[in-house]
Amino acid sequence: MAMAILAPDAAERLMDEIESRIMRLKTFPHSRSFVLDEPLKKRGYRKLIVDNYMVFYMVQEQEHQVIITRILYGASDYQTIL
Repeated sequence: MAMAILAPDAAERLMDEIESRIMRLKTFPHSRSFVLDEPLKKRGYRKLIVDNYMVFYMVQEQEHQVIITRILYGASDYQTIL
């Protein structure tokens, strides 16, 4: 993250917030909506917004796991990247 070099305190706060929000998914994995992109939705992708970032994840029911697949800047073309 370029912000880590320019504003290390702000970058650390952002990382702490992202981590905190991801950890909440352990308790409420279905609390976030599926992505709008239909092919990704069919694959089970969900999206969590944290400030200007998008956290993409999938819930694996059998294993009782939340799999974080990507964390992207909000302006990213996530359909192409995922």
